[in-house]
Amino acid sequence: LMEVLDYATESYKNTTWLSGENYMDHALRMAHILQAMDLDLTTIIICLLYNVANISKEEQRKIKLEEIEKKFGYQIKDLADKASALNRIYYSLAIDVKEKKSSAEEKVENIKKMFFAIAGDLRIVIIKLAARIDGMNHIKQFPEDMQKTYAIETLKIFAPIANRLGLGGVKSTLEDLSFAYLYEDKFLWLKLLQDT
Repeated sequence: LMEVLDYATESYKNTTWLSGENYMDHALRMAHILQAMDLDLTTIIICLLYNVANISKEEQRKIKLEEIEKKFGYQIKDLADKASALNRIYYSLAIDVKEKKSSAEEKVENIKKMFFAIAGDLRIVIIKLAARIDGMNHIKQFPEDMQKTYAIETLKIFAPIANRLGLGGVKSTLEDLSFAYLYEDKFLWLKLLQDT
């Protein structure tokens, strides 16, 4: 695990996350979330490495994946490749106002199906759910124009995916974090009611 941490730290040294902080901070928090869920070491390793191969130039991406395979084996390389493929899915829910509600729901459903098809391994999906939990915990640090879309995507796409996987705790966490951001006053009122 130390070799993975050293490699990830070196790979992410010039990479920033949506919040502006070094990407390694996000990866470590995701690893902590996965550890709390009692996931295996391979999943935690992939969590730490999954953005290393997220390179837009295909040639550089292949070189990076070959490097990962040499250092950590084929399985780690394969899962890192699948995880980086998921990063390239465009999740945006921006829907033309002229579209009907049913087509918006259809678009969300298609994104969920595509998500599972590309992942090919449930561990990748769980890593993405951990990334969303961490993202929602730090949403106020994201660029302002991105915050609302991120929260809506979390509520409409990721919480239902967690539900489909039987991860009720993850689903509830994602819903609570999204609701708290999107409907702050109502969330505080409900929290107050719940605490009394």
